[in-house]
Amino acid sequence: QIRVGAGGNNITQVAFTVPAGQVGNGTSVTAASPVLIQVLIRASGANPLTGFLTVDSLSNPLKNTDPGSTSSIPFSEISWASQDGDIPEGTFQDEIDQDIVSFQSSQRYRDFHTFSYANTLLIESGTYEGHVIYTWAVP
Repeated sequence: QIRVGAGGNNITQVAFTVPAGQVGNGTSVTAASPVLIQVLIRASGANPLTGFLTVDSLSNPLKNTDPGSTSSIPFSEISWASQDGDIPEGTFQDEIDQDIVSFQSSQRYRDFHTFSYANTLLIESGTYEGHVIYTWAVP
């Protein structure tokens, strides 16, 4: 079982606002609210399992939604801090199957991640939208 953000059919949005005079200056911008990440793995002691949390940050990059724009931002500009370290901090690697962490059964792990935008690219102004997909697999 996995839960990222609000849960249910809701998609949790993370927003960054970069002031016009600071675009690309390397001063990171942190999102206002942390996002809950929770995974659960259950198995009997006689048949332990390992669960793997991965993320796809390549398939849906951040694209400028302004009409006529073709500008995009790679997700490798986004990192996250971990509140408790149960699900470690990291940076998206623009991969389809980036390993985040693995856990043994029977456990529930939860953490709050606070996302930051590195702000190292000179990009055109606009609203950029994209998404990452977290996968919790227990083979």
